[in-house]
Amino acid sequence: VFKNFGTAQVILRWHIENGTIIIPKSVHADRQKENLNLFGFALTADEHAAIDALDGPTRAGHDPLTFTYE
Repeated sequence: VFKNFGTAQVILRWHIENGTIIIPKSVHADRQKENLNLFGFALTADEHAAIDALDGPTRAGHDPLTFTYE
């Protein structure tokens, strides 16, 4: 479905379209250019649904609602 775009671009675009503030980081010039290209396309409703369906019952990191620095 996302053949013409890199994985990072699709993820960044999904976050933008969901109203999430993102701060992409890369030290590689080619990846920085790819990150800027995320405004050159929009995800369809089917693409959103496919990405949303990836959400599982467990988190890959700390739960932001219960995380502490202790």
